[in-house]
Amino acid sequence: MIGLAACGVGWLNPHLIELRNVTGRRGCFASTCTDMEYRSRGYARATITPLLDLMRSAGVGRVNLHATGDGEPLYRSLGFTATRFPT
Repeated sequence: MIGLAACGVGWLNPHLIELRNVTGRRGCFASTCTDMEYRSRGYARATITPLLDLMRSAGVGRVNLHATGDGEPLYRSLGFTATRFPT
């Protein structure tokens, strides 16, 4: 049987320029998921890393993400931090 093990969706949004984001571009991760059968095998990281690389190469200064508790360790290992005022 052929199926989908993991996928992720992200995009770029224009925003006002900020001190920490001089390009005004923001990235957003809307959804990242891995089928239960394929978790803990690196598929989510393999999905997210190229999206982050693409965002960095486009000059994105900030990436918004809303994570579940299950994904939090992965996102923290990729450099994401919790904010006081999440969007």
